[in-house]
Amino acid sequence: MGVRIILGILIGLASLVLIWFAANRLLDEKLDPLLQAFIHSPSDRIEDKDNIAVGLLGLNAPQGADFLKYGAEIKALYDRGASSNQIQSKLHAPNGLRLSVTSDQISCWIDPVGYPVRKECLPFEEVAVVLERNRELLDRYKALYQLPHEVNVGYNGLTFLDISKLAIAEMRYEIGRKNYETAYIKWRDQFQFLRTYLRGQDTWRGKAVGLVVLGMNIPVIEGILLTNPDIGKTYFNELVKLLRPGGIEWFNPNGLMRAEYLIVDNLLEQRPPLANQNLKDLDWLASKLGQRNRIRNLYVRYAQEYSAALRLPWRYVPDELKRVGERYGYVFDWSHIIDPVGSSFLLEHIQWQLENPEIFREVHVLDGKLRLATLLVRVINEGIQDVQMSKFLESVGPQFGEPFSAGPMKWNPDKRQIYFPDSNNKCGNSSIQIPEIDTRGRRVPWKSSLGANC
Repeated sequence: MGVRIILGILIGLASLVLIWFAANRLLDEKLDPLLQAFIHSPSDRIEDKDNIAVGLLGLNAPQGADFLKYGAEIKALYDRGASSNQIQSKLHAPNGLRLSVTSDQISCWIDPVGYPVRKECLPFEEVAVVLERNRELLDRYKALYQLPHEVNVGYNGLTFLDISKLAIAEMRYEIGRKNYETAYIKWRDQFQFLRTYLRGQDTWRGKAVGLVVLGMNIPVIEGILLTNPDIGKTYFNELVKLLRPGGIEWFNPNGLMRAEYLIVDNLLEQRPPLANQNLKDLDWLASKLGQRNRIRNLYVRYAQEYSAALRLPWRYVPDELKRVGERYGYVFDWSHIIDPVGSSFLLEHIQWQLENPEIFREVHVLDGKLRLATLLVRVINEGIQDVQMSKFLESVGPQFGEPFSAGPMKWNPDKRQIYFPDSNNKCGNSSIQIPEIDTRGRRVPWKSSLGANC
């Protein structure tokens, strides 16, 4: 009798497994018509020679090589699903170009306040020598300024970050030599490039590097305008256009979510560039047992709601992201029984985005800093007096107000700063300095160095 019971239980369990497997396979959804419109964009037709991301892959090409062609060769490795070891050995070949200074050494030059003198810091007088030693790398980097598009391919973020910092050190070097117009032109070209980069289609990983570099770039124009306010008048129209705040659209939420979706889609299909990488067990299982169409449909709907949440004023974003999470991950329903692997896979790929809204907060901070920089240019060009400052800040409208509230920017006459509260800033505020006015009503050039001024 006992054997029959055990056998019956085993047969019953086997039947349940077969029923579950049949339901898992047969009850998958049809693809949502929204999917094709979401994943296809003009970026699909961008040639390698026009793609910033391809150039970034080739930055460390051997001396004298065509770095764009070299980057295209690395992209081809990604496209055919080469292993991580193959890609990394090509990306960082032993004979490839490398910076002659460390990331921290460059930081000493671009942020002397944030990086007080340390043993790894080099004298500022050595900037010229370092720039010359790394001229080919810098020339490659500046050649990227001419490329019109950014569509993520692979990742060479540390090289991108460090060469960007060296380009900023070069601007600071020109300011120190009082070559203000030269410094401005170098700043303008890099800043325009960064805005093109951030408008592109890239993942959070790539966007984060661009945000860091843009954040380091804004104090440079502050330093130029404070040491030589006439630059603000000479290039007023250009500066206002370059610095224009655009809310969240300049960050391209749609391009961000499209890039993140393609990661999920490639994992489900086990296609390049992820096919031969070191996958998590859950990613592999989802490609075998997950309901692929249901996951795709859910991710597209989630991506649209997530993008809409990001476009809200910041004070509404955390609560809206919580509601999006409740709809697409945190509520247990019948689909979790039919497709437990796919549901877990989806949750893993959206949970960190939903639970870390502070990642996106930096976009609002930088948009606020663009507003501050624009206000500085206008104050210089329009000759706004100190006694007029508060009234001026109230008159410019909410598009130049605080990024985290509906109110105008604040004025601190003692520190001569326009600012907005920023809890992530070590100073407590994000601010920009306003040059003093002498007894004849002219702006006095700024005497301080670049860097944080708490």
